Amino acid sequence: FCIGISDSAQAILQHFLISYVQDAGRAAADVRKSLGTSKRIDGSLMRLGFESTNERLFPPLAPRSIFQPEAKKAKKMQLTEQEQEATQGLKGLEKVQAVKKLRAKASSEKQ
Repeated sequence: FCIGISDSAQAILQHFLISYVQDAGRAAADVRKSLGTSKRIDGSLMRLGFESTNERLFPPLAPRSIFQPEAKKAKKMQLTEQEQEATQGLKGLEKVQAVKKLRAKASSEKQ
């Protein structure tokens, strides 16, 4: 198995690696259950399992990968001509709030 390593050291290393992979697999299964996704554990779930195991076993030394979820783009509001005229000159949050008020007023008038 390993040249220059005693049989007992090989056994210890083998035991550690098996336990390490089993722990990562258990963590991946836990993630899969909590997400309620597929029935099988795929590579992305195993990656999360290994990251979890690394953080738990080697906290100060754990290789860190930076996970940054993609930011969701806000949907543009489709404005009617009346809303465009009423909110002309407004920007950002003020414009959104003004449009919401106009729409609330319009829906209450319809009822």
